[in-house]
Amino acid sequence: AVFNEQTIINKSGNSYRPDKVLIGEHEVIIIDFKFTDEPKPQHYTQVEEYRSLLTEMGYQNISAYLYYGYLKELKPV
Repeated sequence: AVFNEQTIINKSGNSYRPDKVLIGEHEVIIIDFKFTDEPKPQHYTQVEEYRSLLTEMGYQNISAYLYYGYLKELKPV
């Protein structure tokens, strides 16, 4: 299943919206797109939060990536 910009609400009621989540039979992949000239630490923190949320939801084997459009680079998180 592919989910584009679907809201995830945590136990505290805070909402998060990853750009793309792909859920397969044995793996989950998170991709967040950034259109900036410079990778920033908070981008990685944001994607780690998404990974934590999906882990709390019971998903395992989660891979996460940042795609920097201007740089044309895919970075593992």
